[in-house]
Amino acid sequence: MKTTDRFIDGNTAVAYSVAQTMNAIHQHARIIGMVSGYPITPNTEVLKVLNQAIEEERLRAVFRNATSEHAGFGILKGAALLGAPAFTASSSQGIALGVEELMDIAFKRLPIVLFCASRAVGGLNILNDLSDMTRLLVKSGWVVLVANTGQEAYDLMPIAFGLANTAQWPVVVCLDGFRETHRSRNVGLEENKKFLKFFRDVGWVRHTNLADRQHPTVTGQLFTDNMYEELTYAHHRAIQSVGTRHYVDGIGETDLFRRIAECFRLAFDRPESYDVVSEFETADAELVIVSVGSFDWTVRSAVRTLRDAGIPAGALSVRLVVPFPYDMIRYFLRDRKAVVVIDRSFDPDTGYFLEKVRHALYDTPEHERPAIEGTTMALGGRYVRPELLTELLRTAWQNLKNGNPLSLPDYADVRR
Repeated sequence: MKTTDRFIDGNTAVAYSVAQTMNAIHQHARIIGMVSGYPITPNTEVLKVLNQAIEEERLRAVFRNATSEHAGFGILKGAALLGAPAFTASSSQGIALGVEELMDIAFKRLPIVLFCASRAVGGLNILNDLSDMTRLLVKSGWVVLVANTGQEAYDLMPIAFGLANTAQWPVVVCLDGFRETHRSRNVGLEENKKFLKFFRDVGWVRHTNLADRQHPTVTGQLFTDNMYEELTYAHHRAIQSVGTRHYVDGIGETDLFRRIAECFRLAFDRPESYDVVSEFETADAELVIVSVGSFDWTVRSAVRTLRDAGIPAGALSVRLVVPFPYDMIRYFLRDRKAVVVIDRSFDPDTGYFLEKVRHALYDTPEHERPAIEGTTMALGGRYVRPELLTELLRTAWQNLKNGNPLSLPDYADVRR
C-alpha cells in the first residue's frame, strides 16, 4: 500500500502519527505507551483522537486524564521511569503551569515527547505566536523541534520519539496554533509497516525500569554542591549531542537529529532527509530572511516577488531550535550582504532568534559577516500580507545599496 492522502488538520495529523508510532514501538519492543494530559486550546483534539483510538483498541496505549498540565507531566514521568513511551500535548498557559515538571523531566533525562500548539503567553487570550516556545520551552532543557505544516508535524513525531529514546532526552515538537493545527490540507499518511521498519532501525531501549527488581534503580535523590555542577555539565554535553556541530561535513557523532532523520528517510522512502534548517533560493541569495514556523510560507512568497524584481533574496527556516544549530546558520549566512531575522514573540530586549543568529555569526571574519537586523511581527497570529513584508524587505535592500543601515522597525506591522 502506498502513501494515502487525507484532507485533515494539523492536530489530527499529529494524533494519527503518535498512534502509529506507539503501535510500532509496541510491536517492536513489546512496551505499551502512556498518553496523559489536560485539554487546552488549540490542541485538545490531539488528546481526544488518541483517547478514542485507545477506547476502540486501535492504539496499544493507556490514557490517563489529568487534573492539570502539571499533573499530566507527573503521570508521564512515572511512565517514562518504567521505560514506556510517553506523550502529551499542551500549549501556552498549560506549559507555564507545568514548567516545574518540564525542568525536572529534563534533569532526569526522561524520553518524553510533547506536542505544543504554539500560542501567545500573557494576558487572557488564545492567540497564535511563538511566545510559549521562546519564553518557556527553550529554557526548560528540552530539545525543541518546529514543524511548518501538518505534514511536517506528522513526519517529525516518529523522529521525536526515536530521538528522545536514543538521546535519553525529552523532545517537544511545536506547530503554529490555529494557523496550522486547525488548517486542513492533504497530509500523506504512511503505512504502519514503515513506522515499524523505522523503529527496528532506530530501536527502542528501556533505559530505566523502576519495576525491575533484578536491577534496582534510584531516582529523585538529593544532589549536593560537590556533584551538582558536574551533573549539569554532563546534561549540557548530552543535549549538545543532538546537534550543534559537524553539520557541514556530514553526519557526525554529535549530530543525533540528522542521524535519526536519515533513518526516517530510508524507512519511509523519502527523497530527502529532514535537516535542522529548511532553505529556499539561498544558493545565490545576497539577502536572506530567517524565520521560524509556518510564517516561512509568507517569507517564501515575498522572496519570489523580490526575485522577480531582480533582488537576490532567499529564505531560511529553523527547524531545530534547541540545541540551536549555530554551525549550520553560520554556513548558510556568511558571505551574504544582509540578513533579516523575523521574530514572532515578545522579548524584553531584542528578538530571541535575532540574538541567536547574531551569536552564530559573531566570530566570522568581518569581510564574511553580513549586515544583520531583525523585526518582530505577526504577534497574536495577526495576518501579515506578503505585500507588506515584500515592501519592508525592498526598502531595507535599497537602504543597504545606498550604504545605509537596513533600518528595520522594531515592530513591523504594529498600528501607529
